[in-house]
Amino acid sequence: MLERVEEKHHLRPERLAADKAYGTGPFLGWLSKRKIIPHIPVLDRQHQTDGLLPRQAFTFDPDRDHYICPQNKILKHCTARTDSPIHIYRATVGDCKSCPIRQQCTRGTQRS
Repeated sequence: MLERVEEKHHLRPERLAADKAYGTGPFLGWLSKRKIIPHIPVLDRQHQTDGLLPRQAFTFDPDRDHYICPQNKILKHCTARTDSPIHIYRATVGDCKSCPIRQQCTRGTQRS
């Protein structure tokens, strides 16, 4: 929308106010690249776990680039998304198959 307003009306805001739905990293980064000062609460979803273990329950080992779950199983680096700085770590199916806290850890359905 900001690009359309700039193209059509030759208006470019110096500041932008919005609700927290717009407070995502990618959008705030987009504004920053265009030197637009955001007045937007940052959307923090870190504590929205939907009943699953929080990220803090896992330990990161930076030397080996893997996480260790609460049951001491290793989650290896699997892939990185190309459109964002998100890295994906996964345990093996065998490690998770009979885990006593599996329901608290994942919504994954693969069992074999």
